[in-house]
Amino acid sequence: TTTSKPRCLSVTAASMPATPAPTTAPTNRSVTMPLESMTLLRPFDNTRMRQSSATGLWALHDAADYAGVEGAKVSAMADGTVINCADSGVFGAYAEIDHGGVLVRYANLSMLYAIRAGDPVRAGQTIGFIGRTMPEECDLPAHLHLRIVVGNTAVDPEKVLQNGIFPDP
Repeated sequence: TTTSKPRCLSVTAASMPATPAPTTAPTNRSVTMPLESMTLLRPFDNTRMRQSSATGLWALHDAADYAGVEGAKVSAMADGTVINCADSGVFGAYAEIDHGGVLVRYANLSMLYAIRAGDPVRAGQTIGFIGRTMPEECDLPAHLHLRIVVGNTAVDPEKVLQNGIFPDP
């Protein structure tokens, strides 16, 4: 029996292609409006405590409230994954969605729309409807309570909506 030797190629550094630099895949950070009409009812303020006239409790308002007609649809601001959702509690009916490292809580909903934890969502997809279910803000007209968190820091939803993009996580 004869064995053949493996054939080796002579390679020099000059004949090898350069190793490409690592690249980060482009990420679409753009946002869509969660409501058809965005009328600011109560602004973001993470600098001072305020007392709820409904419950008497003191808290930071590290979210923004947007007025709307009760029952109007609320849409996901971007593609993402539902992290948590519930039909009751301190935030009323709400959904928390991870939009690529940016966590958004859509709260004070009258009800959720066919979503549960782990579900993927697309930008513009209906996730719920405006309500008056948040005990701390039940003295206000129907509205969306919108909280955006990047890292561990709440950011002003108005600035995000004005810029049209989420900040980098």
